[in-house]
Amino acid sequence: VYPEPALLPKDAAGRAKVRAIAAIVGCDIHPLGNLRVLNAVRALNGDPAAWTIGWIKEGFDAIEALLADAPAGDWCWGEEPGLVDCYVAAQIYAAVSRYGFDMAPYPRLSRMAGAAEAHPAFIKAHPLHQPDAV
Repeated sequence: VYPEPALLPKDAAGRAKVRAIAAIVGCDIHPLGNLRVLNAVRALNGDPAAWTIGWIKEGFDAIEALLADAPAGDWCWGEEPGLVDCYVAAQIYAAVSRYGFDMAPYPRLSRMAGAAEAHPAFIKAHPLHQPDAV
């Protein structure tokens, strides 16, 4: 419906990788940071922060590996932001702000986070700029 800006790469292999990265965030990282899940871990006498950090690390390790052959640029998949950046930006923010997560081992993700911090759409969508932010 809205072809510009394109959220997915033009080539099939690129689209598949971008969707795989989005799935890592949507299925393996994001849900595990939800309060309901963290309360369940706590009820089992677990450490929710340590548990979540472990899943973030595994997810970011996998994403960084998938980005190894991505097109050059400041964004995850090239010179323009796309679907994967929308998924990953919020997870990086949560990992760093909630858990002090070290992004040093993730150069591609760190570069994208820097680009997002300067992009008007990402600035507007930033969690701290939402009406219910505390």
